[in-house]
Amino acid sequence: MNAPTRRLSLITAAFMTFVWVTRIRNAAGDDAMSTANRNGAFALSAVCLVGAAVVATLGARSSRPRWVVAIVVAHGLVWLVRGAQIAAGDRPPGFKVVHVALAAVSIALAAAIVRSTRPTRAGDMSHSVGVAS
Repeated sequence: MNAPTRRLSLITAAFMTFVWVTRIRNAAGDDAMSTANRNGAFALSAVCLVGAAVVATLGARSSRPRWVVAIVVAHGLVWLVRGAQIAAGDRPPGFKVVHVALAAVSIALAAAIVRSTRPTRAGDMSHSVGVAS
């Protein structure tokens, strides 16, 4: 894994951790939320936090860029769907702006990691996914 991918992996893992720990805290403190919705929030948060831990671990070890790409792309897809649901839903404008921004950052970080794992020039495979650095 190249240095830009390692840096982006650690940044993405930190961002994911911030987002999903905040989600847990918000869900735990929302007395109006149903038990089923709270449990769903906790489950999605737990899955994403495990993903963040794997991304951080692999990024720190400079290994398995394919797994990093798969996890951050999945996280970006979660936000693509969730961001669209929130934007189209019946929420206050401030809530929508914050969550669409979180979605945009998550998707941008995933795209940056995907780009960082691609070869930089024709024939140069040293930066591609699956080639150890």
